[in-house]
Amino acid sequence: MHMKHFLPLVACLSTIHAAEPKTDEAELQKEAAAEVVHAPSKPISVSDLETLKKHVGQEVSVTGIPNAKSKIARSGHSFLNFDNTEFVVFCFGRDAGAFPNEKKPAALIGKTVKVTGKLALYKEKVQIAITKAEQIEVFAAAEPAVNEEDKANEKTDPETDEK
Repeated sequence: MHMKHFLPLVACLSTIHAAEPKTDEAELQKEAAAEVVHAPSKPISVSDLETLKKHVGQEVSVTGIPNAKSKIARSGHSFLNFDNTEFVVFCFGRDAGAFPNEKKPAALIGKTVKVTGKLALYKEKVQIAITKAEQIEVFAAAEPAVNEEDKANEKTDPETDEK
């Protein structure tokens, strides 16, 4: 290449390079920190799909009532499905076998559960894969609260000596 053709090329490249935005390391760290969405401290409802998707890749707790279970016959893997069909709980067959009966996928249908684990996207569905029984908390059916003071103030019928 002849020198008279080379000089305009150098001038053009230096102009392009000068026009590039310059950012320092501190600015890049601020931008990265601003983009981080921290995992919530409270459980997320299975019906809050928008929040679930924001936390993909994070360890979270999700609550809901499973309405169906499906199992892959060949592998033994189980899925818990919720009314919100965009969220599932996945359990490897080898892991579910070690769960106590009250935490096996079939026993969870219709009960309020809290599942804790890392949210992932698989085939456009948000899921948590459970590998240990400790990741599942089953809530008992709501029992009416008994106020101890009311119990103490109950009157006994003097004729029958019964409450």
